Amino acid sequence: MEIGDCTILSGHHVLWYEIVRLIDDYFNSRSSSVQIEEDAVPLQKKDWNCYFIPFDARIQMDKLTAKSPLNDVITECITSLSNSPVFLELLDVWRELQEEVFFVNELLNKYKIKAEVNDFLESDLKSFITLVSTMPIMSPIEFKLLLLRLIGEQGLNKRTLIIIELPEIFSGTEELLQLQEYIDKMIKRGISFLIVTSVLKIKGRRNYCLNGQIINEASLLMVKRNVMAEVPYGAEDEYFDIAKNAVLQAVDNHSNNMVDEDIISGYEQPIRIIAYLMLKALNIRQTIDLKGFPPNISKFINRRSVF
Repeated sequence: MEIGDCTILSGHHVLWYEIVRLIDDYFNSRSSSVQIEEDAVPLQKKDWNCYFIPFDARIQMDKLTAKSPLNDVITECITSLSNSPVFLELLDVWRELQEEVFFVNELLNKYKIKAEVNDFLESDLKSFITLVSTMPIMSPIEFKLLLLRLIGEQGLNKRTLIIIELPEIFSGTEELLQLQEYIDKMIKRGISFLIVTSVLKIKGRRNYCLNGQIINEASLLMVKRNVMAEVPYGAEDEYFDIAKNAVLQAVDNHSNNMVDEDIISGYEQPIRIIAYLMLKALNIRQTIDLKGFPPNISKFINRRSVF
């Protein structure tokens, strides 16, 4: 898989569903058996914060877990309230209440026990604070935007990876543009993204899936030497670049293992041949319209058409 500051997993594929959950498990599960390497060296998960925002992401506001992104919001609320003069008055009243326990203990003396009222601390405010959304219903994209904002407000004391799955579900064009703008800003802050999407047009390293096989620009460059050596006549590198882009476009537009000839039919013959050989090198079935090709080239392609 080709990785960058922003890595795109294009399309709706079970493989992507499995991969992003394995990555999340690696970073966030102590008992994970998943192994991830960077430059052939095991990735040190302790140096990373990984946040997974699945397609059905929600935020439970009435009961916060240890990993809830709302914990920082609660801490901010407590800090603000504890700096209020009213909180200082509450502490004075609480101390008076602690003194009143003297009279309670006179009643308890016959049991040979006494009561004590603990000090009221700032942290005690947490049990009295409940977060409630101002919107009666939050859509999946609204949850994703909220989670991104909450993560973005946190201090970046580690390398950060955010995984977002299918943000386009129940999303409008304006909401996706808003999401994309926010992602762009966070990338500039050094935050890495792994996004599963079919429609989000964001700059990044794109990976495609065809019949369980991951295809990307790097995988095409790996077959370049063999492909160019097999071309029946000399071809410039720029032809390979054009053919490479045509193949990536073709893979992006098809979910099966057959690439329609119309995808490359509009190109010059040398480019079409290179694209054909590239697809064949990746074991991707395709058809090609041989109309207009010289007999020797048609024969050359026909000999290579059997997988």
